[in-house]
Amino acid sequence: AAAETAVAGGGGAAGAAKVMEAGEVVKRLRALGQPATLFGETDGERYARWRELSTREEASKGQKNVFQLKLRAMEATDAVDDVYMSKADGVDAGAKEKRSCFEELGLVDNLEEKTGDKYLFVSRQIARVMLRWKAELEARPTDVKKTAKGRSATARWEETLENLKPLLSQLKGNTTAPFLLKSLVEIFNQVEIKEYVRANDVYLKLAIGNAPWPMGATNVGIHLRSAREKIGEGKIAHVMNDEQTRKYIQAVKRLITKVQSWYPTDPSKMISS
Repeated sequence: AAAETAVAGGGGAAGAAKVMEAGEVVKRLRALGQPATLFGETDGERYARWRELSTREEASKGQKNVFQLKLRAMEATDAVDDVYMSKADGVDAGAKEKRSCFEELGLVDNLEEKTGDKYLFVSRQIARVMLRWKAELEARPTDVKKTAKGRSATARWEETLENLKPLLSQLKGNTTAPFLLKSLVEIFNQVEIKEYVRANDVYLKLAIGNAPWPMGATNVGIHLRSAREKIGEGKIAHVMNDEQTRKYIQAVKRLITKVQSWYPTDPSKMISS
């Protein structure tokens, strides 16, 4: 009966208060794509199940799978393109949009020009690899692009770009953290001379750090030492700072791997896959 509360017949935490009518709980479970009632389930248990499922749904809202989103968007675009073929210049609007990202940052021209500006150096290195990668994807035949593997490769590029955008913005505004900037410069310097293992070592140090897990008392005494926060600066695991940082540092690792595939060298200097 719709008038009955969801906690009727339930005990424990689920039966603590009369919160929602049973009919409303059923409606919300169906909205989540869940069965309305499990075998032998009471109203209170149904309500508790809905609470747990809705909590999980809320927790996962901010964690978007960019790769899957891009893949679905491409499948939808391809379906439309099959009906309305654009023969304007042979380049899709998505490609123009992605190129404009680097144009807005002023990175398309003078990519090979040497610069002493560390922020500009890292930005140009990223742009150079991303644009070549994009050109490689665009050069594939149309039928290859529309295969599952072809879409996956394009989605991987778009996901990488999406993850790198916050870093590119920081570099443009000269707001990148000094230790992070120093590590990125070192990574791309090593990549330029095909020292991929060394570049990977810098990446690992940047990503996971080399600080031991603290055991026991880590701060004895009542006064903090001056500049104490700088003592372990090189041991900070930047990848753990936040989700955004983790994504763009992992995207940098993807660029190292990509360059290695284009310019192989002595096996002892390459990262084994």
